[in-house]
Amino acid sequence: MFSPFLFSQEKTESKPINFYYQFRYYSKTNPQNFFQEYFVLNIEDGKSVFHSLNQRKNDSITDAALYKSDLGHTHISFVGQTKTFITSYIFKNYQDSKMEVIDNIGKDNFQYSEKSLSDQWEISDEKKEIQGYACQKAIATVYGRTFIAWFTPQIPFHDGPYKFSGLPGLILELEDTEKRFVFTLAKYDPNEANEFTYPKYKMSKLKTVEKKLFLEAQKNYSENIMNRAKAFGIEIDENKAKEIRSRKRETIEIE
Repeated sequence: MFSPFLFSQEKTESKPINFYYQFRYYSKTNPQNFFQEYFVLNIEDGKSVFHSLNQRKNDSITDAALYKSDLGHTHISFVGQTKTFITSYIFKNYQDSKMEVIDNIGKDNFQYSEKSLSDQWEISDEKKEIQGYACQKAIATVYGRTFIAWFTPQIPFHDGPYKFSGLPGLILELEDTEKRFVFTLAKYDPNEANEFTYPKYKMSKLKTVEKKLFLEAQKNYSENIMNRAKAFGIEIDENKAKEIRSRKRETIEIE
């Protein structure tokens, strides 16, 4: 099993490279209403990690708060945390074609693995130019949806946003056929060499589980809002619970 903890703990001759993606989620009931945030794909030494900048900020705030708590501080704050659509950290290892995903459900942190999508693509002859790069179209039906990717061999990394990889070049654009989930390369500076650093909270006390069990637990946690509220001493009536459930965003993966 690929262990993400080997990613940058040792010095390597490889220079970190960062690709920043804009992500937009469009509501099915109101397509004019969309949620937007930015992600980074950090590549180094034959491995990569993809995560939300919002989530990284949230985890940094959590790390600082828990550190103060460990020192005995009674007043700690989580002020500054913001919304994020994808809370996971996705690690890819190019050599063994595996992914490791680290995520949390409530206060518990989990890790599960899955195969890369290398053999899922059907490459088309269709081409277009994106941001000055010659790109080619590829299609894959995975996670219960069909996705269209535009990749460029001019940036020779077989990687891309979220869990998508395995094409002969970096994916610059990715969207599902309903145009609900859209990733677009927003920034790439070859002179930037920021290393990925691990959020201690997210990587601590990891429970290794099967992906199917994690997704079931995640769904149950989201739907069981009334019991969760009661655990914190908050009473929510059924009408209010239904309203909150109805506002829940979809997930990229439905299978």
